[in-house]
Amino acid sequence: MGFILLTVGVTFFDSIFDADNRLNAVLAAFGLSLIIIPQIASLTEEALRGIPEEVRMAAYSLGAGRWRTVKDVVFPAAISGISASVVLGFGRAVGDTMIVLMISGNAANLTLNPFSSVRTMTATIAAELGEVSTQTAHYHALFFIGLVLFVLSILVNLIVKFLVQRIGFRNNRAGL
Repeated sequence: MGFILLTVGVTFFDSIFDADNRLNAVLAAFGLSLIIIPQIASLTEEALRGIPEEVRMAAYSLGAGRWRTVKDVVFPAAISGISASVVLGFGRAVGDTMIVLMISGNAANLTLNPFSSVRTMTATIAAELGEVSTQTAHYHALFFIGLVLFVLSILVNLIVKFLVQRIGFRNNRAGL
């Protein structure tokens, strides 16, 4: 995907946005979205279809319409699967280093301009770990970046777990 965007997408997006840098954060975000959105959508669909038909029929028999059944019965029952799909999608976005490495410009800039070249933490590790000397400050800094990514992934998982438990608690209080 990174190579296709590098050969075709860069020229296409450059003609549309006329950005300062042909390789930029917007193009990298687009490339990652092409990878993770289908995965999240597919896993979410499986979670929603995993709810037994009897649950839907019970809601319909109580007089709930289609939208109310989805909103008040199916979605709360599938929230753990939906949240798992989102967490997996974000995990894949963090893990797909090569797309970002190829099309983000790979420049260590600190800017808020999305049309400038950037370098992500995962791309920094991938680009520099192979040629760094062991037991140097640079080596330890790269491992610290990996530690920061690890802590961020744990925090995202804990936040999602908290939200799922909170939604589950609210639904149990409501009698769902």
